[in-house]
Amino acid sequence: MIHTCSNQLLVCDDRCIDSWLDSTGNDEGYRMDLSTLWRFAAHWYDGRLERGYQRREPADAMAYFSEVGLHGPFWGLPEEPSG
Repeated sequence: MIHTCSNQLLVCDDRCIDSWLDSTGNDEGYRMDLSTLWRFAAHWYDGRLERGYQRREPADAMAYFSEVGLHGPFWGLPEEPSG
């Protein structure tokens, strides 16, 4: 099961993530730096408040993920970005 908004954390660095994981016993999801998060969030919600909005098809979502620099099985993409 994937929990999104209630489990998104901004932390100082990888050591903080490792410490948090150790202390909580939670499984790790996906680590990204702040610039990647910004690229992802900048247009992910485009049009969602407009009448007639239709969500992205899975293939379009995966293409967007790849375009903004996400990679790996968490996103349904290859481990390393292509290109």
